[in-house]
Amino acid sequence: MILGNCISCKSKDLVELPNYKHAFLVKCKSCGFVFSKKEATANELMAHYHNYPRYTTLSPITEKRYNELLETLEPFRKTNNLIDLGCSNGLFLECAKKKGWNVYGTEYAEECIKYCAEKNIKLFKSDKLPDELFNLKFDVVTSFEVIEHINTPNEELDFVKKILRKNGAFYFTTPNFNSISRFLLKEKWNIVEYPEHLSYFTSNTMHRLLLKHGFKKQFLTTTGISLSRFKQSIGKDDVNRTTNQNTDENLRGNIEKKFVLRWAKNTLNFVLNTFKIGDAMKGLYINS
Repeated sequence: MILGNCISCKSKDLVELPNYKHAFLVKCKSCGFVFSKKEATANELMAHYHNYPRYTTLSPITEKRYNELLETLEPFRKTNNLIDLGCSNGLFLECAKKKGWNVYGTEYAEECIKYCAEKNIKLFKSDKLPDELFNLKFDVVTSFEVIEHINTPNEELDFVKKILRKNGAFYFTTPNFNSISRFLLKEKWNIVEYPEHLSYFTSNTMHRLLLKHGFKKQFLTTTGISLSRFKQSIGKDDVNRTTNQNTDENLRGNIEKKFVLRWAKNTLNFVLNTFKIGDAMKGLYINS
């Protein structure tokens, strides 16, 4: 099915992006949102996500970053409930559980639900959410690289709003469509892929959408350049980015060890964030 309205603002004033026909991309002239005009079928999604690679372990650096994030989220702890949407194998939830949070997650894949059950982490099947979930009130809702996979961003944020307590925190990450990598690689940038990614956010379109749903910005950043993705996009071999051994992970390890590299990284991220062209978007918004 071809969508005739903007999935963010409902406008019919859409323009096709000719360089991205392979992903059926259109841009809304009213709000600037970019999305796939083709609605993925259940069969397409099942075929694409069959045997989708998932982490089973965390690199030491990722675990460190998760713990830093949990420190940032600590001031929001009141009910002690935290939920991660599209949590895969629940590795972030394992870190949160060690910090004393009551952890929950949502996932579509049965294998993830079973995997997390073995670790005593409660997952709800995302297409069959029970009343039990809505009876809970969460201090924190997280969403790591999820919202770009769906074409119902308004419904997703309505759901977050419903389960998040007032003044609770919503933390998310998603690719930045206005990133330097996309500007350089154009249609070769492998983030632009149907049916894996259906919504393409910039800092402006994401911020406006969250404001519309009654969220207040704590921070919104666009930082980083993924060398692994860059290499894969131009056809050069690199270890799959879902493993702990690839160009990005090796570089992260070297940066952690050397002050000069950390300084260079921070300087680069300052520039990328100033011009809103980093590959990765990260945001923390409050349910006001």
